[in-house]
Amino acid sequence: MRLVHGTLPYRDFVFVQPPGLALLAAPFAWLSEAIGTRDGLAVLRACTPLLAAANALLAVRIVRPLGTAAMIAAGAVAALFPAELYALRAGLLEPVVDLLCLAGLALLFRTGAWPVSRRVIVLAGVLFGLAGAVKLTAIVPAAAVLLLAATRPRQRLLPFAAGAAAGFLLPALPFLIEAPDAFYRDVFVAQFGRAAGGHAAFYPQYPAVLVPVLAPAAALVVSRLRKAALPAAAAVSLYLLVTQLTSIASLSTQDVARAVDSVVPAGACAISDKPRLLVTSDRFGCTPMTDPYGTMLALGTRDPVWAATFTRADYLVTDTPIERWYIAPDPPLEAYVARHFSLQRSGGLLFYVRLASESKP
Repeated sequence: MRLVHGTLPYRDFVFVQPPGLALLAAPFAWLSEAIGTRDGLAVLRACTPLLAAANALLAVRIVRPLGTAAMIAAGAVAALFPAELYALRAGLLEPVVDLLCLAGLALLFRTGAWPVSRRVIVLAGVLFGLAGAVKLTAIVPAAAVLLLAATRPRQRLLPFAAGAAAGFLLPALPFLIEAPDAFYRDVFVAQFGRAAGGHAAFYPQYPAVLVPVLAPAAALVVSRLRKAALPAAAAVSLYLLVTQLTSIASLSTQDVARAVDSVVPAGACAISDKPRLLVTSDRFGCTPMTDPYGTMLALGTRDPVWAATFTRADYLVTDTPIERWYIAPDPPLEAYVARHFSLQRSGGLLFYVRLASESKP
């Protein structure tokens, strides 16, 4: 949404991911100009079944030479792996990363063996590089391919690496040229600094990036079982299916629009530590800060952008008390909110509402 309005990630606002998904989602952001951000996001999420189906079909295609049992096992992992389903439900980055990596693997093994064509290897590398331009964790399946390539003649390793570099730079280069220092700070320093600074947290979607590795591995193991291959594949599929059925109730996401509408009037300036709460209720866009947590990682809470955002806002919308917004608490922020905002609750959400008796700076 920022991008289609003419402001660039990194140069104009903090964005602690590579630019791939911002580019892929831009058509839906344009659509939201006509139908609202809530329905624009709904249209984007309506594409997730297609994404899930494509991942499963690609996993099956990669291992087809190993037989029916291997295809069942690979398809089950791609379709039912818990972290993948969580990521699909929440509209996260990992399924897009998996799609591009699986497409690259399908090119590499389209004949059932490592290809001899340099052009195919380069194209596969480009797909892995594009996956990295969506999220840096694509390095995990890419590293697995590089390890495999390292056991083969060098003329296969270098084209893959060159293609991956080109695939990453293709979408990233315009942003890198426009704001090289900010790009490096947001995409690399902020992310790696999370672990070094103790801000790293494990999220349920993280293991989903292993699907391009786990699906072929499961297929390979099952194919080696010979007569027991089909029962083993069925067991893998049944286990994953039962695992998901037991948590089917969690697949429904709370519709927050009504709760937000009841407290935050249209056109009011609201911010949230979870921007989806504002996007799904057409209340997004009054401040230059897109991602408060990412901005904290990249700039720190003493940065003028951070401070100006909170002094401008009339509403803070969250499902977590303000004192627990961030892994690294910011007492001045808590104190500011306590002095200038009152707390309301609606629909399971917390609304910090600026006191009517004061005027903003």
